[in-house]
Amino acid sequence: MQNIWKLATVVLFITCLSLAYFIYKEKFSMKENGTISLDEINKEDFEYKKKQNPIFAEENNDYFFQNPTTINFLQNEYDFDTIALNKVITKNIKFINTGEKPYFITDIKVSCACTVPSYDNKPIAAGDTGLVTVKFNSSGKHGFIMNKLSVFGNTNPKERSVYFKIYVK
Repeated sequence: MQNIWKLATVVLFITCLSLAYFIYKEKFSMKENGTISLDEINKEDFEYKKKQNPIFAEENNDYFFQNPTTINFLQNEYDFDTIALNKVITKNIKFINTGEKPYFITDIKVSCACTVPSYDNKPIAAGDTGLVTVKFNSSGKHGFIMNKLSVFGNTNPKERSVYFKIYVK
């Protein structure tokens, strides 16, 4: 009878070790492919800023793609007025998260290399306003110019676009 208890204890111990190994392996592979959950972000951590915008991947069944939101730009088209040749201007394009989930920008593209976009990679809470800063260089440009700014994130469809126009003289 005593041997049965010893055998049961050994089997239980091996089962616990196996379970712990599989849990550790799953967590390690999640961090290895670059995805993290919001629970893993410690705001007191020095590296917090680097963890705010995790690598999003729809094929990884990422939380943010499972819970899309909606955004609207404050304007459909921005008029940046007239600027002189060889000048650089910086303008802000604002949008609002009109959905119920946080909005995460995963990528931004512009239709011309003369425009450089930048953004803060922190999530935009539901009801909050986000900001994309565009820096336009008029060097080598003449006349009327219309550019497209495409913002990609956890919306459906993934791309949201806005246009801005400039006249270079």
